[in-house]
Amino acid sequence: MPIIQTILEGGDIKVKNLKTENYSGKAREILGDSYPIEHISKNISTIQNIISEFIRQKQTPAPNNLMETQQSRCRLKQLGLSDGISFT
Repeated sequence: MPIIQTILEGGDIKVKNLKTENYSGKAREILGDSYPIEHISKNISTIQNIISEFIRQKQTPAPNNLMETQQSRCRLKQLGLSDGISFT
């Protein structure tokens, strides 16, 4: 069963199970959204980069951190993944 990992500020990971609606050859449907398998690893890499950037921003005291955090969340939302990842 697919899972969603939530990365917490301390580096801990919280895991939630997801219901898989359909799985066949080259596409996976999770919660009604279809993702071609060849794009899944690219999305994972993109998510890792966004999370790394977010962690770097949290460690850098600057007035722009709030805006940069919102930009990271917007990029995750564009990937359709913001509901599965939360920054606390």
